[in-house]
Amino acid sequence: MDHDHACCPGARACGRCVRGLVCGKCNINGISWYETLPSHLKTFEVMNVYLADPPAGRLRRKLSR
Repeated sequence: MDHDHACCPGARACGRCVRGLVCGKCNINGISWYETLPSHLKTFEVMNVYLADPPAGRLRRKLSR
């Protein structure tokens, strides 16, 4: 489960910070690494879209209507 660590810095996630379900390698070696890059190096559009509007956020908005 991928979640935004900036939301809940503690050991447990609140649930609102969940972004989506990804494989372990993508979560640790992909997303976590990408987030540490300086902004001028974040040029991978698919990753930028995922981080800006994650699937779990879209689902939460859809369910709250």
